[in-house]
Amino acid sequence: MCNVVSFLNSTLDCLGLFGFVVKFLLVVDSWGGYMSIDIIELLRVKFSGKISTCKPERVFHGLSYTLISFDGKIKELFPTGKPPKPSITKLSDNSFALGKDSQSIIMNTMGELIQHNPIKWSDSPSVTAWDDPYLLGIVHDTLEVYILDVSPHIQTLNELNKARLLCRCKQGRVYVGSMSQVWCVSSVDVEQQIRKLLDQNQFQLALKLTSLSDATDDDKEKRTYKIQTLYAHYLFCNKKFQEAMKQFHELGTDPYEVIRLFPQLVFESGNVNDINEPVSVMPKLHDRDLENRLLALIGFLTEVRHNLMGGTDLKNKDSKNDKKDREKKAMTQVATEQLLKIIDTTLLKCYLQTNDALVAPLLRLNHCHLAEGEKTLLAHQKYPELIILYQTKGQHKKALELLEKQSKKK
Repeated sequence: MCNVVSFLNSTLDCLGLFGFVVKFLLVVDSWGGYMSIDIIELLRVKFSGKISTCKPERVFHGLSYTLISFDGKIKELFPTGKPPKPSITKLSDNSFALGKDSQSIIMNTMGELIQHNPIKWSDSPSVTAWDDPYLLGIVHDTLEVYILDVSPHIQTLNELNKARLLCRCKQGRVYVGSMSQVWCVSSVDVEQQIRKLLDQNQFQLALKLTSLSDATDDDKEKRTYKIQTLYAHYLFCNKKFQEAMKQFHELGTDPYEVIRLFPQLVFESGNVNDINEPVSVMPKLHDRDLENRLLALIGFLTEVRHNLMGGTDLKNKDSKNDKKDREKKAMTQVATEQLLKIIDTTLLKCYLQTNDALVAPLLRLNHCHLAEGEKTLLAHQKYPELIILYQTKGQHKKALELLEKQSKKK
């Protein structure tokens, strides 16, 4: 046993498997005795003292990072960079952070990049650790904290004299050690982190921390919805109108809440639910921005309108529902009709400002608010379209009077 230990460079432990390298051989064992797995010869791979695994069949190691399967297949990735040693940090069952010089490159177990922008440390870290969603590393006498994907450098903790060891204990707690001292580093309370991140418009990281929090599933769902709604408003205020509308649609946001982002289009109508969300304050817009904003709203409302119109066709499918079901369906139908009235009236106003050729087709099958539609069309002197509105609303006397008035003018 002593002879083996004298050549022992590194070990791995995965799902009951135990592996170690002896010279140029990778020996795979199990805690219950040797398995029927052949010793893998590392061939020309120069081993430098680092071996790790995600899935049982995936191993990285070496002076150049190499992907090794337990069936003996070897795929060389890239050189490890300058001394002293390579750095391999497991992020998940399918991903690693591989150190090269002063960078950490994120790859999956197939040897493919999963993040094209590497983590860039201030210098080569002596050791790294993963505490989801943070990647931590000791650089000289400091502890640097980074986040994958979302934003780069998060924080640097100084005055960790001669720190050399780094170990994650549990979620939100790591230990840093030197030859004479041990530091316990704990994360700030998740709730406080999320509030601060939202103040800094770091929505994606706030969502990540929400998913990792100890809150109940119901609370997580509510908070996630609120953060995503704030993100949609943020996109809108930064003139990313199409992206904002896509986000609103995916969230199933109340269309009236979206329309409230356009104060000039809002009109008072009964039976509208109170909206508690604040209305976003828009910066000054140029003509092109105003048009793009309206076009994005048109796309959003058209899709919602299509879905609502499709839903109203199902109202009479089941005649065997009891009284409560019928009452609930009737209430839903009233709410749908009211929402369609708001949507169509808003679309009418949008079309008049962007493409008035679409007004007549809309009015031929519309749910517009009569008084508001009448006022809007008169303001734009769209008399033929107003006649269509009167006809679809059963206001035939008004239609005839307007026709007579227009004929006299001609």
